[in-house]
Amino acid sequence: MTKGQEKKHNRNLEDMRDLHRSPLQAHNRTQADLFRRKVDVEELVEDLVEFDELADLKSPSEYANLLKDFLSIRVFSWLRHYLASRFGARHPFPDYTTQSDDNGVYRLDKSAAGDEEIRIGLAGDWASGVYEADVVGRMMRKFQPHFTIHLGDTYFVGTQQEIEENFFSVVKWPLGSRGSFAVNGNHEMYAKGKAYFEYLLPRLGMRGAERTFQGQKASYFCLENDHWRIIALDTAYHALGIPIVEKLSRANCTLTGAQRRWLKDEVFKTDDKRGVIFLSHHQYFSAFETAYSRPGIQLARILDRPVLWIWAHEHRMAVYKKGQVGDGMEVYGRCIGHGGMPVEIGYPPDKRSGRDFLVAYDDRRSRFADGHPVGYNGFANMTVKGDEVTIDYRDIENQSMLSETWVANNATGQIRGIDIQLKQPELTLVRGLTEAIS
Repeated sequence: MTKGQEKKHNRNLEDMRDLHRSPLQAHNRTQADLFRRKVDVEELVEDLVEFDELADLKSPSEYANLLKDFLSIRVFSWLRHYLASRFGARHPFPDYTTQSDDNGVYRLDKSAAGDEEIRIGLAGDWASGVYEADVVGRMMRKFQPHFTIHLGDTYFVGTQQEIEENFFSVVKWPLGSRGSFAVNGNHEMYAKGKAYFEYLLPRLGMRGAERTFQGQKASYFCLENDHWRIIALDTAYHALGIPIVEKLSRANCTLTGAQRRWLKDEVFKTDDKRGVIFLSHHQYFSAFETAYSRPGIQLARILDRPVLWIWAHEHRMAVYKKGQVGDGMEVYGRCIGHGGMPVEIGYPPDKRSGRDFLVAYDDRRSRFADGHPVGYNGFANMTVKGDEVTIDYRDIENQSMLSETWVANNATGQIRGIDIQLKQPELTLVRGLTEAIS
């Protein structure tokens, strides 16, 4: 990365490393970000070294001002923002009951025949503001998507400033020609979801006649044609534990009652047999991290057939065969949380809920960040045409890593994998690739 790129993007992958899923730490990173912009940290370190060597002294007043900045921005502001963001009510959960002309279900195609080819760009954990996220966004634009969907997490805590910089100005989200949407993530909720619901969603949604965005009315929605439904869910609204002791009070990411009622009353109100693809931020199961099975159990009470489920949250790319947790849904799981964060590699699958389902994952080293190896950032291109869906998983160099094609049977409600191809042979295979679609 050049000095010009570093200056433009304010952050780099080194700044994002070791970001544990803790609101306390995330707020600290936000304040560190503000302090770093106010004070050139490299210059400050050099000055302090020189001061220690009794050479090239700054005046006492200059050091007093630096100390004042450090205390006000790094310490007092951090505590103030953390306490204000974590205590008190979350932003009210918007639903479609107050929308007279919008039920959250939108057509993918404009063709009366229903066989138009529709392109959808997907990325998760993308809104980090780093150079790599910028590159991923530019690669996604090359696909010329009709729709783009971000699978959640605006770093560090989803403030209005972070949303503005990471989505619209410093790094720009690739907007779809017909619509763009953003799924809620836990980092958006670290600031109670206020900026996500009030600042980000109103600037997205379907495009109208004047090509202006009509606003995304809620954090969940459905895009459909005559054969498929692509349903985005909000697993993040209930993703946080008790303030200060979040790590000891893990939430279960339960779906809100409004979402469950919407699925029953609007999406699946008839005996509809269209194929289903769920999108969410959090994983239903995982071979690498603790998973969140509660949404899958809730969904099994509404829909009783296998689905594709694409999630993010984990900063990696992984593909699973059909799996089920307890009384939950049967799911073909896919993880694409590698949009803009340092990609986690070198962690072999362990004995968590998804180990028995893991088929392949990307463990390739791209480079070193802060002396630690990180993997390839990436995204997914989805093509929907009639009863077929093809998903092409690509890396930051726009190389196809893996491609799969599915067909939906409207008579039975079943989805069937008809083709899967390994394009990047260096992906780590745990079992036969065809198990991912069988």
